[in-house]
Amino acid sequence: ENVASEVFRVAVPDGATLIIGRIERDPESVRARMARAMNKGLRTLGFEGRRGEQHNRNLFEACRRRGGQVVETVKVVTWKVLTSPRQSLDSWRCHKGLGGVAIPAATKERILAELEGWAQEVFGGLDQQFASEETYTLRPLRLSPTRVG
Repeated sequence: ENVASEVFRVAVPDGATLIIGRIERDPESVRARMARAMNKGLRTLGFEGRRGEQHNRNLFEACRRRGGQVVETVKVVTWKVLTSPRQSLDSWRCHKGLGGVAIPAATKERILAELEGWAQEVFGGLDQQFASEETYTLRPLRLSPTRVG
């Protein structure tokens, strides 16, 4: 609600367009499955990872309630990727926390060790590569002139 208020506050009197861009992945891709498993591990230990997609939906809904109109999503580009479970693990090891939240280092290592074992079993190894597609999308929302300000 606070972000929606700010969006309308800074929009020009003639109206504006809020655009959120993000990478969308096949829910069955290695990256998506690894992320779900990591978030499950966080929840098991009492932490809740940030969910950017859910925050974006909440923001759009708050703006819609104030008169914003959702415009058709634009798929900007789609590309093929080869990814392995190890790539996700290595990437997360480089971050201070997990899932966008700060957690104790020992907790992080515990989650990553459990994920490593899970990935070995599910994917048949950490270095096994799998093909999938990713798409960069833009999701616009038009703020009408009569509701701005």
